[in-house]
Amino acid sequence: LDSRDDKWKPREGMYLSGAVEVAGLGGDARFLGLTGSAAKWFPLPWDTAFIIRGTIGQLFELGEDIPISEKFFLGGLDSLRGFEARSVGPRERRPKRENHIRLFGTPYTIKRLGKSDEKDVVGGEKELYFNFEYLFPIMKEAGIRGVLFVDTGNAYGKGDTFFSDMRYDVGFGVRWYSPFGPLRLEWGKNLNPRDDEKGSNFEFSMGRSF
Repeated sequence: LDSRDDKWKPREGMYLSGAVEVAGLGGDARFLGLTGSAAKWFPLPWDTAFIIRGTIGQLFELGEDIPISEKFFLGGLDSLRGFEARSVGPRERRPKRENHIRLFGTPYTIKRLGKSDEKDVVGGEKELYFNFEYLFPIMKEAGIRGVLFVDTGNAYGKGDTFFSDMRYDVGFGVRWYSPFGPLRLEWGKNLNPRDDEKGSNFEFSMGRSF
């Protein structure tokens, strides 16, 4: 469903999309993936607009573990903009590293058992995030608009529930619908950064809209 008044610069209307992915007919991975997204534009005075967008997805095992390459990772320009790309989701502690030494000319490997304090994002089997935006003209004739936004969401493990441990960011940006395609420059602030996370994130893209 697409009732937007303009594909690149909408101010009103709705856009709904969904996808079904089935892996297992060829290759090693076997899983079912379902994702859905909805966005609604509300026109406001002075050629401004307010946007609400939501995305939900879930992966289902079909007899085998889901490869990490197929899991959900949030963060970055298309989901949670105050976080680095693919940095939001379930985490696991890293195994302690091996130490390699040489004693009297002979190499030895010392294995350190257990887990370190460092963690890696391992991807989720569920995702849920929302984006709230206020768009306003900066140079209307040139197609340049500003945006203020709030994002919230997370990616989850199989046993986690939707809406738990939601992450939040706020930010602003500039969008230019140039002759070469859409240009986006956006900066987001992580409202509750963890010890190994940056407090903000800046990204830009050219050729695709949000």
